[in-house]
Amino acid sequence: MSKIAICSDIHANAPALRAVYRHLVSRVDTFWILGDIFGYGPYPARTWKMVRDVIRPEVLLAGNHDWYVLPDDLENRTGSRLPGPVYRVQPDGKRTRVTGPRESAWKVALRHRQDSDDTLLATLATLPTQHQPTPNIFLGHAMFSVRGNAVASLEQRIAEPGQLEAAL
Repeated sequence: MSKIAICSDIHANAPALRAVYRHLVSRVDTFWILGDIFGYGPYPARTWKMVRDVIRPEVLLAGNHDWYVLPDDLENRTGSRLPGPVYRVQPDGKRTRVTGPRESAWKVALRHRQDSDDTLLATLATLPTQHQPTPNIFLGHAMFSVRGNAVASLEQRIAEPGQLEAAL
């Protein structure tokens, strides 16, 4: 039986991803990354390069923050604010809580898009949002909807609603 590391919500934090990878690389056979490579953190290009060139995950899904980086999605964003307490990750890895006006999800995505080249954006646009490696396993990136229901957002991305119930 192969050992799988399942990672999600990296949010452009290359130092944290590097630490996790170094800890797990000799302990697992493969990596599955379930979305949100981008968002929040200061290192979008470096994080993407590590995922693509070093980790080379067997499964790589797109999350909502990854979608925000894409040009079409950016044009349709309303500039909604990120929920909850917001932290900025400093280059030394320390987090500082944002107490003033919060940076909107749109502004973070715009910043990350500016750090991305056309090849990265084209690849990002082709990533699936769900994967079913076996009949008993369903992988997807859940996110909070406007109603605050993560499952509702995931259901909207499943081709057949019955797939969600079968996966749970």
